[in-house]
Amino acid sequence: MHIFILGHANESDGRLSAASESRISLAVSILEDQKPVDQATYLVATGGFGDGFNTSQTPHHVWVEAELKKRGLSSNLRSGETLQSAHTVEDAILIKNYCTVHDVQSFLVVTNEFHLARTKLVFEAIFNPLSVDVLAAENPTEIGDRDFAHEKDAIERLEAQGGVFWRGQLYPLISVREFILGRLKSQTCQKQNPMPGHRVSRYSGVKKV
Repeated sequence: MHIFILGHANESDGRLSAASESRISLAVSILEDQKPVDQATYLVATGGFGDGFNTSQTPHHVWVEAELKKRGLSSNLRSGETLQSAHTVEDAILIKNYCTVHDVQSFLVVTNEFHLARTKLVFEAIFNPLSVDVLAAENPTEIGDRDFAHEKDAIERLEAQGGVFWRGQLYPLISVREFILGRLKSQTCQKQNPMPGHRVSRYSGVKKV
């Protein structure tokens, strides 16, 4: 099994945001819940460069990998060299390519609660008809109204264009109703929901690809 840790921000000196740290902690806890730690389970970080995301000279995934090594998980670490994404759509596209190249048979994706709904929508569109399991770490206190507004606007754009566009191809979006009622086994988020009137949640389990 592969656990993909989606990237968040880091400082120019490589210090990771609280959101990124929380994603790492959740991924590690999933790994360590296996007794003994399963040597066939791999942690893979995504993330490259981007304004407001990573302006250092080092890809974001390398900073995350350094933190995982500090936590003694080198043997469960796989390089995110081919996963140098700048946004969520690239995450999904590159992870799909990675799974094909490396014959990954099961995986899950780790993000935060504020980013969960859009992650699920994007990944389900790219991987359709396969379902993708997404687990969400709690939102750190640094996540605020601007982050929730960004997620809401991004979801509305996806709905307005009918799906995810990538290099001229449209990946149709699963309807919000099907997304919420059919695909999710949800519990109410503890913090503000980027999809008002709907429920989103943490996810668990693994699906084959």
